[in-house]
Amino acid sequence: MIKRPMCLLALAFALIVLPGAYGGERKEPPCPDGARVTVQGDVCGREEKNDKYLIYLKHISILEENRKIPLKKLIIYLEENPQLKIGSTVRVSGTIKWPEPAGNPGQFDAAAYYKIMRTDGFVYGDETTLVDGGYNRYLEAITQIRERMGRSLDRVLPESDSQVLKAMLLGEKGQLDSQIKERYQSGGISHILAISGLHISIIGMAIFSILRKIRCPVWAAGVLCTALMGSYVQMTGQSVSAVRALLMFSLMTAGKILGRTYDLGTGTAFAAILILADNPYYLFYSGFLLSFGAVLGIAVFMPVLKELLPWKNPVSEGLKASLSVQIMSLPVLLSSFYEFPLYSVLLNLCVIPLMSLVVFTGLLGGFAGMINGTAGSFLAAPAHYILEFYQLLCSGSEKLPFHNLIIGKPSFCRIFLYYGISLLILVLWKKISHKVLRKTLPVILFCIMLFILTGRNDPEFELVSLDVSQGDGIFIQSQGFHMLVDAGSSDVKEVGKYRILPFLKARGIRKLDYVLMTHADADHTSGIRELIQLGYPIRCLLLPDIANRDEAYMEMRTLAEDAGIEVGVIGEGMKLEQGGLRIQCLHPVRGYDSVDRNDGSVVLAVQYDQFRILLTGDLGEEGEERILDELLPVDILKVGHHGSGSSTSKPFLEKTMPKAALISCGAGNSYGHPHQETLERLEEIKCRTFLTMQSGAITVGIQDGRLKLETFLQNP
Repeated sequence: MIKRPMCLLALAFALIVLPGAYGGERKEPPCPDGARVTVQGDVCGREEKNDKYLIYLKHISILEENRKIPLKKLIIYLEENPQLKIGSTVRVSGTIKWPEPAGNPGQFDAAAYYKIMRTDGFVYGDETTLVDGGYNRYLEAITQIRERMGRSLDRVLPESDSQVLKAMLLGEKGQLDSQIKERYQSGGISHILAISGLHISIIGMAIFSILRKIRCPVWAAGVLCTALMGSYVQMTGQSVSAVRALLMFSLMTAGKILGRTYDLGTGTAFAAILILADNPYYLFYSGFLLSFGAVLGIAVFMPVLKELLPWKNPVSEGLKASLSVQIMSLPVLLSSFYEFPLYSVLLNLCVIPLMSLVVFTGLLGGFAGMINGTAGSFLAAPAHYILEFYQLLCSGSEKLPFHNLIIGKPSFCRIFLYYGISLLILVLWKKISHKVLRKTLPVILFCIMLFILTGRNDPEFELVSLDVSQGDGIFIQSQGFHMLVDAGSSDVKEVGKYRILPFLKARGIRKLDYVLMTHADADHTSGIRELIQLGYPIRCLLLPDIANRDEAYMEMRTLAEDAGIEVGVIGEGMKLEQGGLRIQCLHPVRGYDSVDRNDGSVVLAVQYDQFRILLTGDLGEEGEERILDELLPVDILKVGHHGSGSSTSKPFLEKTMPKAALISCGAGNSYGHPHQETLERLEEIKCRTFLTMQSGAITVGIQDGRLKLETFLQNP
């Protein structure tokens, strides 16, 4: 590295911008979420997504009576195509929405992501006015080329192939089928769906070679090729991986023009400095880290693997390259996705060599299809069959055991040790001359690296009230025992897929021992349904032992049985015990009969050592009266029915006397939860109250023999 001053400069630059990028509190939005606004800005992009038209605006002002509020960038959603050109100025009226921060560990943080992307928010517009029809002819021309190419691919290929190629070649992911995307992710080949160095190098070097073969001077070929690739990157949306590849490609062509040797490490450092100078927040973007990690992996670890695996053939070279990328990128991959596709190295050995053919035939078919559909279909046929092969590879790998290993999100300390040992491997490998040690020591140290990175320390006891907005979801774990009590929401779509499952994966939970449904309301069960449908491993589903087993109750039972999950019932007096953890059911009495589902809610007394927590489902005051005699003082109460005024009565609180109360509810919910009278009753007994809509997920653990309560969004 000392011989590469650009690498040292890049490292120093990253350390300098790190504090500034990491710091900076989230600013309060200039107007409330959901407010009616009128905004004005310049069109900088457009696309079609999910039957809506998206317009990207920059240089924006929110127009108010006495002032203009400046913003960087907004995404406008429209029902009809407004026929706006790039560079024109437009005024839009509609409802503004701000990106939401993650409320749970593992959940996608929209606020952080859009901050990195320099996008302030979204406007769902219903009125559009053209203010200035002047436009940028160059940007409009390349946008029209992209749109024409997209329509051509739609015409010459089946829908699924067209969607993949538009993502792969044009950067249009808005129409990509979610199942295809998830299949590629499961197989560990989703990187081919992004405009990356692979695409730039394939297209750029092909153009450069053609220009040189027709005797174009090196300098002219380099300049022309770089300009074409710059236009291509601009046309496809300027993703960070594409910009990185363009900068490195530009440096490589400059080297050819000047007769200098291109160095991969220097090129990578050069690109990193320029990108971070423009946007320091990329240091916290997985796309940036994975893109640069892939290149650095090849530059740093490839020489070591070439000595450890001395075979020289295309397959072994591909294997070494793939392993180099995985070694460097693994901590970032686990920090972002919490799982590792075990067979991804093997799949990439099959996928990468065919990518050149996919790119070339896809582009040829797309361009030809603009003139003649039949010719386009013929030329794009190889791309079609290769994409079919990719689908078969991914679906086949899903049937293999351990195809996706849930590891969990590694701590910063584990990541630091992983890269520290990586550096040690490189230093020792260069200094050790003994042949046996030179080959065995890196392998031993790498095994230690993996052990450190993938190891997990299960807490002594942990209870998490998840932020599911208007609903309930409680996770309990203790020394390898994992349980979920309810999981559902009435206002978050696919809460199981986007909140519950990411949380479990981030915690490294590969299987739930028990999932308990307190009652059959959708705001307590929708996430459970999704987990079962997604095939997440569940050993046993527990349902309330009640007489009124309505349609929703029986549907849940049938769904679980069809998935091969053991189904049991739970009623008063039943217990679950695991080590120091004891969970006892206080309600309902077995065979309990009530028309109101809430009345039949399961109530659980959770005890670990001397600490007590009471979980009440949606139990109302009538149900509370039935169990008063069985109640003991508790440390923490999960307030019933989201803080409704018809639950958590005064006699109930006088009997339980909780020190802290957890209320699961959604911001701005139509029920007005939590009701003021409930909060006042809790305040009367000097009970600290925590709301998931304010605090995000609320975690209860044990530290130094005392209960410790932490909130995900703010610490009390």
